[in-house]
Amino acid sequence: MLALILPIITAAAVAAAPPPASTVVKVPRDHGPQDAVVLERTFPVGGESGWHTHPGYEIGHVVAGETEMRTPDGAVRYKAGQTFVIPRGTVHNGVNVSDVPAVLVITYLVDRGAPVRKDAADPHRH
Repeated sequence: MLALILPIITAAAVAAAPPPASTVVKVPRDHGPQDAVVLERTFPVGGESGWHTHPGYEIGHVVAGETEMRTPDGAVRYKAGQTFVIPRGTVHNGVNVSDVPAVLVITYLVDRGAPVRKDAADPHRH
């Protein structure tokens, strides 16, 4: 009898699990048609993206490791399971600050036909 009850209890426990966390980004429509570009990117230990901007939003989800998103205003760290949003035109640099490769799934919502990335100077070097 216990063998019959256990699968039912397990199925009920799985069904009762809370939904995964989500991030909603309200994207302005004042820049014309937009494209969504989705990619997975792995940064080696100590690796970084380099300073750059995007012609639209960058939405990143950290799958593994820990990344630090640096802007001229400071830096914020994101661990596996966390999501960040970089607004249009923000100069930034992503750095893997963990001791394992950092894996991110990144979605760019950018102006149709525009390059997804534009390199920028390090704002802390004069």
